[in-house]
Amino acid sequence: MSMQDRFTPGLHAAIDGAADEAHRLGNDSISPAHFLLVMLGDTKSPAYRALAGLNADPEAMKAYLRENLTTSPGQNVPATAKEMFWTPRAKHSLELSVEEARLEGSMHIDARHLFVGAILQGNLVSGDDFPGFGYKYLHERGIAPGDIRTYLRKQEKTE
Repeated sequence: MSMQDRFTPGLHAAIDGAADEAHRLGNDSISPAHFLLVMLGDTKSPAYRALAGLNADPEAMKAYLRENLTTSPGQNVPATAKEMFWTPRAKHSLELSVEEARLEGSMHIDARHLFVGAILQGNLVSGDDFPGFGYKYLHERGIAPGDIRTYLRKQEKTE
């Protein structure tokens, strides 16, 4: 089974949505914050429910992410979302989501794995003193990436 075959429709939707979100904001690349914005855009998503369940307001996190994302009106922005390139952090988020699925024993990689990967990468990018916006937002509220992982795994078992 190829890596692409392991991606669920939900993961594909999150990736495509992140490209659309970056393009809409006038950004020239896809970052983990774009993944987070897309996943938090659906009130029924595991990401949204996890934040709400951990008493971290998902709507406030979306506002925080949008506030901190740089918008640039059209400079160097690809003509379509499909032409967007991924930042190293976005690539690392996907790598971490693959690892998250592996640790869970899952053959499939879905949006909840990407959510954990996008949060984790904010604290794990070597040689980078700037934490990712998602990680920083949660850290300021006393929520560790492990808390999110635990919450999502418990939810997965009850569904």
